[in-house]
Amino acid sequence: FFACRCFGGLSQTTVHIMSLVSFTCCVAATLPALAWMGQTCHGEFTNYVLDAGWPMDMPLNATRFTAVAMCGGVVTVAQRGPAYPSPFMVFTAKGQLLQSWGEKDIAFTNGIGWGVHGLNAQADDTGACFYWATDVVNHVVIKFDANGQRLASIGVNGTQGNRTKPLEFGNVADVSFDASKNLVFVSDGDGGINNRVMALEDATSGPISLKWLKGQLGTQPDEFNSPHTVAFHEQSGTLLVGDRGNNRTQQLDATTGEFVSEWTCLRPGTPWGIRMFMKKNFVFIADGTSQELTILDGTDITASGLGACKVLQKIAIDKAQCNTPHEMAIDQFSGALYLTCVNDPNSGIRRYIMS
Repeated sequence: FFACRCFGGLSQTTVHIMSLVSFTCCVAATLPALAWMGQTCHGEFTNYVLDAGWPMDMPLNATRFTAVAMCGGVVTVAQRGPAYPSPFMVFTAKGQLLQSWGEKDIAFTNGIGWGVHGLNAQADDTGACFYWATDVVNHVVIKFDANGQRLASIGVNGTQGNRTKPLEFGNVADVSFDASKNLVFVSDGDGGINNRVMALEDATSGPISLKWLKGQLGTQPDEFNSPHTVAFHEQSGTLLVGDRGNNRTQQLDATTGEFVSEWTCLRPGTPWGIRMFMKKNFVFIADGTSQELTILDGTDITASGLGACKVLQKIAIDKAQCNTPHEMAIDQFSGALYLTCVNDPNSGIRRYIMS
């Protein structure tokens, strides 16, 4: 159905028509009114389609892409293939290879490849980009600058554990950020010994410290079974956790880690990757088990709950073209979506754009 509605006391009109997807748009008398209300309105939804010509410049020996990050107009991709000499590759938005880096800092196993798993990017107030990567072989989280220089390493290198002093990780999976509070969220549970999610405080001075930690193996709220991905939702101030083994997405209070609500609407599907397009308030969930990419309407997500599970589009992923959809990145200007395919013997990176 097509829904056109306005929030915050504005008039609401709903028009129902038959459709395969649902759309939400905001109608208001003036744009300043919307800005004052603080609402995010995505207008009529436009389907995403594969950009088959991207990337333009991909080395044939780069394979098994695990994660991707977008910052400063460039796309940085993490790959595990043992034949390529670096774990990270940097492309222009058009798909031209600029540089590679990371070989001095990410674990390498002969015959298997690089240990990189998760990757995300944050920009500071000046626009400078920083990259946070997870290494499931060395069990560490590493912070890099835009040129691939290591700035910090968290965890005990080469040691898998669950202590907090010093902080240890198992198969540490993914990272996300709340830049307004200098928080870094980490999911520690890609099938390893831990099933935890935590918030780290990355102060402008001093060491990175643990703010909160939640989780153990289980099915109850704030319990997890392979928390594979995390994504901070700005508008609500909450954290979405892809609780892969429990086939659900948990919503946590980003300040305390307390459970808020959950989505189970994609079952039997499993969340492998979660990312947001904040300008439009879209939520993207990659499912490496069902070979699907789902785009949801996030306008009902608040600090008190996820709201209704409104699917805007489902994209079936051909296994021959992308084996095991994994992590993603979203261009926060254009909305372009970059998807990695972790078990793909080919390049394993795809771009989707709004048609």
